[in-house]
Amino acid sequence: MASDCEKDLPLMANTDDVLVSHYCIDLACSFETRSMSGSVAVFLCPVDPQHVCDECRTACGVDEDVIPSGFAIAASNAQSALGMCASSSDNRNSTSSCSPQRCSTRKDDVSDRGLTNPAAKRMRVSPKGEMAETQPFRFVLDACDITVRSVHEVTTSRRFRLSSETDREYYDEIRVAVSRADTAPLNYSVEKWCVKIWKDGVTCVRRFPHVVSIEYSTDPKGASLTWAADQDGRPCVFTQGAWINNRSLFPCQEPPIAMATWQATVTVKDDAVVLMTGDENAVISQAGEGLTSYYYFTTMSLPCSVLALAAGYWVGEQIALTRSVNFVKDGSLANHRSPEFACEHEDYPCRASTHHQPVIPTRIFAPASVLPSAAKLFSDYIPRCLQAAFDCLGPHPFPRLDVLVLPRCFASLGMASPNLLLISHTLLAPDGSMCIRIAHEVCHAWFGLLLGAQDWTEEWLSEGFATFSEDHVHGCAMKWNEVLRSERAELRAYLRYRTLVAELDNTTPDLQMLHLVDSERGSSSHKGTVPRSDGNGEPYVRYVKNGMNPEKSFTQVHYLKGYFLLRHLAAKVGCEQFYTFLRRYVWRFHGQLVLSQQFFAMFFETFPDVRGLTVKDIYRDWLDCPGMPAPLAGCEPSPINRLYQIVLEERDRWRHVNRQSASALSDKEFQVLEPDQLVLLLELLLELDTVAKVTLASLRRQYRLTEQNADVRHRWCELVVKHHYYTCDSDVATFLADEQSMGVYMYGELLLSSARHRRLVRKCFDAVAMEMDANSRRTVAEMFGNV
Repeated sequence: MASDCEKDLPLMANTDDVLVSHYCIDLACSFETRSMSGSVAVFLCPVDPQHVCDECRTACGVDEDVIPSGFAIAASNAQSALGMCASSSDNRNSTSSCSPQRCSTRKDDVSDRGLTNPAAKRMRVSPKGEMAETQPFRFVLDACDITVRSVHEVTTSRRFRLSSETDREYYDEIRVAVSRADTAPLNYSVEKWCVKIWKDGVTCVRRFPHVVSIEYSTDPKGASLTWAADQDGRPCVFTQGAWINNRSLFPCQEPPIAMATWQATVTVKDDAVVLMTGDENAVISQAGEGLTSYYYFTTMSLPCSVLALAAGYWVGEQIALTRSVNFVKDGSLANHRSPEFACEHEDYPCRASTHHQPVIPTRIFAPASVLPSAAKLFSDYIPRCLQAAFDCLGPHPFPRLDVLVLPRCFASLGMASPNLLLISHTLLAPDGSMCIRIAHEVCHAWFGLLLGAQDWTEEWLSEGFATFSEDHVHGCAMKWNEVLRSERAELRAYLRYRTLVAELDNTTPDLQMLHLVDSERGSSSHKGTVPRSDGNGEPYVRYVKNGMNPEKSFTQVHYLKGYFLLRHLAAKVGCEQFYTFLRRYVWRFHGQLVLSQQFFAMFFETFPDVRGLTVKDIYRDWLDCPGMPAPLAGCEPSPINRLYQIVLEERDRWRHVNRQSASALSDKEFQVLEPDQLVLLLELLLELDTVAKVTLASLRRQYRLTEQNADVRHRWCELVVKHHYYTCDSDVATFLADEQSMGVYMYGELLLSSARHRRLVRKCFDAVAMEMDANSRRTVAEMFGNV
């Protein structure tokens, strides 16, 4: 088992000194070697004028507190124009020099809240008592499992600036300028978690090259990419949303504050397809004999962790926009007047006022054998879902959407990134009962992408909000009336409450809090991180608490606690008023990183008369403590909820059947249940100490459980395992193989069951281990070691 320290993710990038404003990526994808190779050019902007030598400050006209606009990135939100210009350190006409004796910084800037500043390592005390630079300035990028071949300074006299006018042609000019620019080698070292780059004689961040190009290749074992075979047996690769994010795909700055734009060219064999985060569909061109290049770009500054890429032998289908019917919005929350807030983000082509496009162009991709069923299921639902999200949350943040169905080794049900939605094949339930997960991922366009969490530990600001919004969006997309929408949302709330109870019983307290307590918070650029020394005299390194904890990727506490907190707030002010407030919140903070206190401040500013609730209460009960929040005392649906009452009636009938051990049942005795009702029924039957084999056989036959969606089959498999119903072990084996995004808990239950089930689980694991997601495989392997 990993120690507590090994579960924390190190953040090595020196974002307090310099920020990357743009990435220019050029990669070739090889399925044979399972690697990407090529280069990334990064465009840099210094952050802190106190880390600039006096001579540079004077030469560039920099005040004590100000750096010229267009050169630096504001540390408050890390979004800025791209400054690309000639490296001043190689400017032969420069009359200034950057000597170690002249480059100084104020003594009181050496430490940050008692922690060693990354710049302090390269300081010494001058004869005059000043702190003087003695070592080269080192530019540090987060990276792991990559092989760096060379690092170069890129020098060009052309200057570029991104704005709301930026388009594809402008990015093309950047790409051409980089490819034709003069270069000079730089020094570098590759460590386990980073790449460090420096230039001899340059001790000041402002004198460091403004554009740096890194040639590298990825490692097949790098966790950022999953190399797999698709449902047709053909090779594919995709970003998994790993705990290390994208640092084994390309060297980058990991903290959310390090927001940037990017452009990327990915070259593959002719019949392969590349899908990627990007404002427009790919520009496709020939790249040599048998090779094709796909080119994407994005103009909105975003954290590097949201960049997504997938390459494989997919086929696609455009969803006809005519399928989107402007359905009657019963109880619609749509109100698209622009609120009173002006855009506060940096200049980019903002879509906050795009009220004329309730449905954005959408394509569905999948292996050839899967596309027909995916298109049949989603071609009607996705346009309705997009319109419902538009009605609920406002204009779509991104101009297009590609939806890709991934193979069964994908460890999540869905993962949203700008313009690209990766989904599990588990969502292809023929009855459409898993489509609500599509609604969840669609809502992430607003919560998680358009608005991001500045604090690493406040995941609830994205997951809790998306979970809260999915019910309303899905209900409107399904055209349910207000009563039915309310009953189904209430039933799902009860299911979520039961899941939260189980989660809290099986997770450690530190994974149950929605953020770190105040004493553990980082500085403004490192919210949600903790400092720790490596013990070798090196400066303190920031770590994301539990950033590599395998258990964290399987827990839903942030989803569920966040959901119930928002539900609690909505109950205080009314659902319709709360959604109106959410749209105002989105408008006010779109394009920015936010903290919990900003959301709560706006909530109480909007609802000053709300009774029985304060910010202090919220932090005490919901955010800063483990366990079940005090206000959430039970969540059973109301007695008038007919969907719930039907489940209770069915439970009582099955209890009677189980007591009588009846082998012959009439189908007329039982009602037809929806999937959510079946999930709850099976959970209630799991509470029984014993269930007879004949009862289990009748359950399976009555509800055709093997034909139900994955949520229902998961509960059915739990019944099989708990009551040693070996006749249906094949149902369990099929579930573990086909539903890998949901099967990890089942491995644990089998290992704690009988010897026969332990043999079964070993056989199942051995059959799929090599295709499983690396994190899931490691977690299950550790389970075997602990038995």
